[in-house]
Amino acid sequence: MLGGACSALVRGSSMLVLCYAYCIPLLKFLYFMMGPFFIVFGMFALKRGMRLRSQSLRQTAFFLMFGSALKMCLFDVYMLAEGVKDKVCIAGKFPALDCSVASISPHETLVLSFFGIVLLCVSCMVLFHYYRVYLPDRKFKDYTPDEVHLKFWVNVTLWSVIVMGLWVAAPWFGALLGAALPRIFLAVKWKTLALFNLGMILFDFWKMESVTWEQKADANKADRARRRHLQQTWTSKDTLWMTIFLYLLLCGLSYVGNDVLGPKNANEQTQHRMGVKDLIPDVDISNPALKGN
Repeated sequence: MLGGACSALVRGSSMLVLCYAYCIPLLKFLYFMMGPFFIVFGMFALKRGMRLRSQSLRQTAFFLMFGSALKMCLFDVYMLAEGVKDKVCIAGKFPALDCSVASISPHETLVLSFFGIVLLCVSCMVLFHYYRVYLPDRKFKDYTPDEVHLKFWVNVTLWSVIVMGLWVAAPWFGALLGAALPRIFLAVKWKTLALFNLGMILFDFWKMESVTWEQKADANKADRARRRHLQQTWTSKDTLWMTIFLYLLLCGLSYVGNDVLGPKNANEQTQHRMGVKDLIPDVDISNPALKGN
């Protein structure tokens, strides 16, 4: 019984270590991504509110975008002040920031918070302008999937995600075969491909929001013929949702696989950068034993 309790305690400790290693960074990532997520979500809600002629939905979309801008410009800039300073210093010199020092001072944090407030004011002015433009009801043209080329773009996204899967699988095959990876697999990270595919998926959703997927109750024969895509068993919308499932699965495997193969890839990068001088050991010529030679 004591052995079983010890093994259970060890398993519980292992789970806590794994949770700290993966869950805590994931929760931090989700917290800081709430702002961009709700801004994008608000843009899609605004477009759907225009298509459905729902004024309350359009108001909710603008309130979501305003709340996201408030969180990002006030709270996120303050909490990520040191990281923001590093990114700004990489781009170039910035007034009131000492880029020669890696750490950040309270004065520099105050400066970044001030610029965050300025950015918030500019964002509010832009949102208020578009609020006045899009709040009244406007006529929204209905499109079919063929008119917005939805099938073509969804297939492009699907093949892009498949290429990402092959790219992610290449390090595993290299590790199993014990072969060195080509440099291009070390230069282009999986996060770059993931961001590109995320942009493609959002673009497809933006195209899909322009399409009418509901049949009108008083539709005549011409309207039913125009919306013949509603009678299809498998549509481009279904392909897009399947692509999203595959994309999320590959992102999860890439996140874990990056930790597993990270040290190996780092060693391979070091070997690729190693030159002739790195292969010659340092020799102390002041050694008396070498003076005779």
